[in-house]
Amino acid sequence: MSNPQAPAGNVKAVPEKDIDLKKLYQTVRQRLWILALITLLCAGASGFYGMKAEAPLYEASTRMMIRAEPEILNTLKVMIREPSVMNAVVEALNLDRSAGDLLNQLRVESVENSLIVKLTITDRDPMLAADIANTIVAQYQEEAEEVMAFTAMRVLSPAAAAEDPQPVNGTSLVKSIMIGLVLGLIAGIGAVFLLDSLDDSITSEREAEQWLELPVLGGVSQISKRELGSRRKAKGVNPSSLRGETIGS
Repeated sequence: MSNPQAPAGNVKAVPEKDIDLKKLYQTVRQRLWILALITLLCAGASGFYGMKAEAPLYEASTRMMIRAEPEILNTLKVMIREPSVMNAVVEALNLDRSAGDLLNQLRVESVENSLIVKLTITDRDPMLAADIANTIVAQYQEEAEEVMAFTAMRVLSPAAAAEDPQPVNGTSLVKSIMIGLVLGLIAGIGAVFLLDSLDDSITSEREAEQWLELPVLGGVSQISKRELGSRRKAKGVNPSSLRGETIGS
């Protein structure tokens, strides 16, 4: 009675490859040039992108306390964004932009629902951003006093440019290159192991025995001329003594 689970015909099972740390190291070492090439290409592309990225933007903020009831406080916060205040700032600093452009650079928010209002300006020049923020506050105080006769406000911390300002958009060139190096290493290692998985050549004695179903009787290792000469010297063998002699002509 035949076994229904037996495979039909003489079909050889595909041997599984052994995976160990030594083999993984050898796999990466054999295709090290692929890893290096992909890493350099990714780092170069990231560096090029970092150089061509948009212009860096910087922020400058100032805080002031407005002592008013919630209803009046909301009105006073809206007045900061009025065109009359923006136009006064443009004229005071002689800016080459309109009041609408300046308004797009402004962000006004309350600090944790308190009486403290934070005013933030975003600009390509960190020094100019600080000057704009402080000028807006000064012009706003004049507008609030003239329109609503309100003077109960105090600047807690005027805007000032940092000694080493950091852009709020994008990443620096060094960071871009580092990101490219990391991504390149990951992609390079993946490509190396992908090529290794597609390689069906026999690389070990055990694989040869599994495929051929025959025992391996011996192997021939690759020996360089320098290594062969050092072995002969160690054994005291003179290559000329191994040559045959010719008798007669």
